[in-house]
Parts: sequence; C-alpha cells; structure tokens
Amino acid sequence: MLRILLWISILVVNSDAAKKLFIIPPTSTEINTEMTIYCKASGGEAEFQWFKPNGEEISGNDDDLRVEPVDEETSKLTIDNIQLKHNGVYKCKSTFEDNQEKVASISISVTKKISITNTDTYKEFLEGSNAVLSCNATGIPAPDIIWLHDRLDVTKKNDDRIKVISNRYLQINGIRKTDSGTYTCKAQIKQRNEELSRDFSVVVNVPPTAQIQKEKNIIAGPNKNLTLICLVNGQPQPTITWKKNEKPLMMDTSKYSFNSDKSELNIRGIEKSDEGNYTCIAANKIGEASDKTWLNISVMPKVMLVETAVVMPGQNIDIACKATGDPLPTINFSRNGKTLKSDEKKNADGTTIASLPIKNMNPSDAGAYTCSATSWAGRDSKTIQVITIPSTPVNVMVIPGPASLKINFSGLLDGGAPIVSYTLQWRLKGQNNWESTTLKAGEPLRISGLKSYEKYEVRVSASNTAGQSKFSEITTAQTKALPGEPDKPVISSEGTVEGNSYNISFQQLEDGGFPIQHYIVRYHAVSGNKDVKELMLDPEAKFVILEDLEWSTEYEVEIRAVNNRGESKPSIYNFNMPQELKSVSQKKGMGIGAIVAIVMVILLVLLIAVDTACYYTNHCGMMMCIAVNVFGKRPPGAKQHDFEGGSRFTNEVKLQGLNLPRGSVSKQLNGAQCEMTCDKAPLTRFEKLPHKGENGSSSFTEA
Repeated sequence: MLRILLWISILVVNSDAAKKLFIIPPTSTEINTEMTIYCKASGGEAEFQWFKPNGEEISGNDDDLRVEPVDEETSKLTIDNIQLKHNGVYKCKSTFEDNQEKVASISISVTKKISITNTDTYKEFLEGSNAVLSCNATGIPAPDIIWLHDRLDVTKKNDDRIKVISNRYLQINGIRKTDSGTYTCKAQIKQRNEELSRDFSVVVNVPPTAQIQKEKNIIAGPNKNLTLICLVNGQPQPTITWKKNEKPLMMDTSKYSFNSDKSELNIRGIEKSDEGNYTCIAANKIGEASDKTWLNISVMPKVMLVETAVVMPGQNIDIACKATGDPLPTINFSRNGKTLKSDEKKNADGTTIASLPIKNMNPSDAGAYTCSATSWAGRDSKTIQVITIPSTPVNVMVIPGPASLKINFSGLLDGGAPIVSYTLQWRLKGQNNWESTTLKAGEPLRISGLKSYEKYEVRVSASNTAGQSKFSEITTAQTKALPGEPDKPVISSEGTVEGNSYNISFQQLEDGGFPIQHYIVRYHAVSGNKDVKELMLDPEAKFVILEDLEWSTEYEVEIRAVNNRGESKPSIYNFNMPQELKSVSQKKGMGIGAIVAIVMVILLVLLIAVDTACYYTNHCGMMMCIAVNVFGKRPPGAKQHDFEGGSRFTNEVKLQGLNLPRGSVSKQLNGAQCEMTCDKAPLTRFEKLPHKGENGSSSFTEA
C-alpha cells in the first residue's frame, strides 16, 4: 500500500549558535500503528518536556502517549496506537544547564492506506434495467475514484446513459448487452502516489429471441437437401429445440440432423411428406421465444410416355402423354422444335394427360415426338419414336461400270428408324424376271457380274425395323467393258475462251493395249443448271470445243477414253467463263478512240493559239520562224534595217557587228538553222543607227 507523504513542520525557536534543538520525524504515521518522534539537543545536556497539540504537557501517565529519555541529549515521544485524534502539532522543549531553553515542534497528520471492501465482483443485470456498481474504497485522506470499462474511462465515452453519481457509484441507465464486460474501480491518493483497483464482471441478461429464415420455392427431389436456419439471440445463450406440426423433432441421421447448437436443421432428400409447419424454440433462464415457418414443398413434373410406336402407312394413331407434379404441369408436344396442337386434361388424381392425334400415317410423319411437362417447379420431357416403313427411293441414278452398275439415289425418308438394308433388283431390258440381292446399310450399292455393254433395268427399295418400302421406278443403264480400259486422258494446258465457247487440249498417253475407239466428254455447270451434256470425239481427237456456254459460270468437264475393254477413269477439269464482252457498236456513247481524238484536237488547237500569241506579242515561236525563214516576211512591229534596199531578213543579217540579234533563239527547222527573235525589248546603244544632223554631225537614233 502506498503511503501519503507526511508533511512535517519543524519549528526551532530561541536558537543561537551554541545551543540547538531539532526533531527527527517518525518513519510512519499510518493509523493503528506505533509512531516514535525523537527530540535531540546539541550544545550540551538538557532536560526535555513534550506538549500535546492542545498545549498540555505530556506526563508519564497518559494512556497511549509515552515520553522516555534516550540519553542526556535525546528524548523520544511514542504513540502506541496512532489514531485520528493524534493529529496536530507536538512541541519539544529542552532546558540546558545554563537554564537556556529551546523549543522545536512537529505537525503530525495520521494516514490510512487505501482499501476496497467490496467482495461481490460478479454482477448480472436484465437488459433495459438501470444498473448501479458500487466501489467501497476508503483511505486517509479519502481517495479519488475513477471507473473504467474494458480499460477505457467511462466518462470519455460520451454516453449520457453512463455516469458517476454523488456517492462515487457508477450508474448505467437502460443497460444493454453491449455494456457487458469488465468494469474497474480505481481508487487513488495522488499526494501519496497511492492507488488500488478492483475489477467487476458485468453480465447483461437478454431475453431470448428466435427467427427462422424463410425458404421459398422448395422443390422435392432425392438429391435435394434443405437447411432451415433459426437466428437466436439471448443471454445466457439460449438452448434450441425444433418441432414439426407441434411434435418434437428428433435427430434421425437418415432424414434430420442438426449443427452443434441446433440453430440449423438439415433435411435430406426433400419429399412432399416433408411439407408442414416447423417451429424453432429458444429458451434461457430469462424466458422463452419461438418462431414458425410453413414449408411448401413442390414436386417437379414427371412425364410418362412409351418409347416407340410402329404405325403402318395410312393408319391413325393417338400419342398419349401423362405427367405428374405439384403444381400440376402443363403438357406440350413438339417435333423438330415446333410446337404441335394437342388435347390436354387435368385430373383429380394429380395427373395431367395430353393426346396428340396423327391421321393417315405416311413416312414424312415418322420421327421423334417430344412430350414436355412444365410448371414453375421445373420441366421434364420424354421422346417417343414413331416408326413406319421407309419412303420409296426417288431420284435413282444408275452409274455404269465395267460389267457392273452402281446405284445412287436421294430423297429417302427413313420412316423414323435407321435403314438396316437395301434390296437391289435388276434384269436385262425386255425380260420379265428380276434378279435380287440385299445389302446392309452402309455397303456400296453395286451390282456386279453383269454382261458388258448390255442395257439393264434396275430398281431399289429400303428396309427398317418396321418393314420394307416400295421399289423405286425402273431406271435403265448400259454396262461398260471389262477391265483393260485405257488410261485417262491428260489435259495438256489451260483452255482458251473463244466467244461463248471453250477449247480444251488433251492427249492420250496409254491406251491399255487396245486402240482407242472414241472419247466421251461430259460437262455441266457447277451451280445453277447442272444438266450434264455429253460429246463423243474421234480417237484421233486432240482437243474439244465446248459451245454455247453460259457467261460468268463455272463448269466441270470429264474426259474419258474408250476402247473395246472399257472406258478410262475421267480426267476432270474446271474452268470459269468470263463476263460477256459487248461490241463497240452495242455500247452507248462514244468509244475510247473518239475520246482520244478529241483530246488530241484540243491539245493541237491550244498549241496553235499559244504559238500565235507568241508570234504577235513576243515575235517568237514556230510561226515566227516559218514567216522569217520560209516566207521572208517581217513580223508586225519588228525592228530591222534593209541594208540592201528591201532584202529579206535572214539568218545572214548581222547587226552592228553582232552575230545574232538580242533576244533571238536558234531553232532547227526542216534541217535549217532559224532564229526565233523577240524584239519587244528596246534596242541597246549599239543597236541604234547614227543620225546626221543639219550640220553633218552624226548622232544615234533608234532604227
């Protein structure tokens, strides 16, 4: 325990340089302890007297005050059990042998260490009530009290609900759960630097609350689980129990399970039977609370439909589809993504039935039909395969081969089931009896072992699991020779376009050991009209001309060589016809030649105009050269002198000793040197002729 500083005032009176008296203060003035004060004289022996604060001399008979000599120069005052009544100023008086007296005094203040007497440091309060914390701290002098909450001064929280009242108790109005925690009462006496603390644990009890998080659109399913969460609050922590339809819900590991505090109820494999009223109950020592929720379990639609139905052509069928679910679903039929019209009926037993009629069955009606059941809970669908026999093969094309025929066709409807086989029948043209073979689907449709160069009639039918189709119309084809056919012709170079014809050159490298009898040329447009045209060429042919072709069209050509053993494989060649080129007479407006001629005439006129302008203005240019050198004419305004009386101005003229006139330009014209002179500039001094005056003197004048 910290002690309060003792203020000691020692007063020494009647002192002189030889005789002195002073008091040694006690080591402790703690209440209920023994205190000793020493009075010591210096300068000689003395007799001592002690006086109480009220001025009475202390005698040896006082109850708790004792005066005892220590030696000739020292006396002591002992207080056996110091109390508050002993506060005050005590005096010590010494009388020396020369009767000189000295007096010293000391002020005694009794102290008491801080103590806190509270024993109940755990406090519980109900949320919303007014709470008071008391701190019974004592000490002399009385200590100051400071309250802390989680080590923070409560007076600095700026919370009007919390305040220290007059008796230094802490009052919390409308206590909250957040006010829980550790509160510290700190008592301190600052002048003694002494303090003492006591912690109080405050718990705010809160009545329980319970709230179930609502679940919506719960759909049943064997792999679907659900967790109901109950949000619980309260102090002490509430215990949680669950009920279903007012009956306690016990843990069942196969169906129900809880988390550690039972705030979460897990339901496995949601079924329609799990629908009902669920209650969460939270309870503690303060009270009990509960919340309820109704689980509405929906069931996804489920479709019941047979997988296949076999129907012969011309028959009628009603496809029935049944569906269950909660809520009752709506049924729709569709085929190839297109919804079909059907009749629907909802029954009291919780089912929906729809019927789709098909009248006068034909292969185009065969295929997959989908029944879909839909509700907000989900969707389910199943498909029925409606099967009938395949359609009759059409567009049959028989391709001749060496003593064989290959059959191709298109436009076959499989009747809703995969084709399993094809039946081929053939006979020589003019005969009645058919020969037949059956080939599995996927095998080449080829008839072998026939006679070469014979015409055969051929027909074909298809079969699936429902039966065999009708035979196709009869197609006639002639077989080719046996193996030993020549090699295919080699196309030697790119063809050439001649009008709307195309010329293709080829050569035959190998004839297979038998002379070429002829060439077969087949060609057709790649797109648009694909009619195949055929030409037969002589064995000596080296080129073929395809005539009457369409402009801006791509063509494909096959050239085959034929000998008495058969025909070769084709040489295939593709080419593009250009756009049609129209003649000049067919075009509107003038042609390129006319435009060029007009441009040249314009340029010539411009040249003549410029040259003429130069001739009349600057006396230069082509016209100047021709006028002077060919015709001997002087241009208008030209400056010249006829040295020989009217002679022409030629390239031989010399002016005042100059070879060429000023401003002239030499130019070659028809092999002769000519001068193109510009005389517009004034003559120089040396170009002027001398003029004789009246007195016969000479002067220069302009020529």
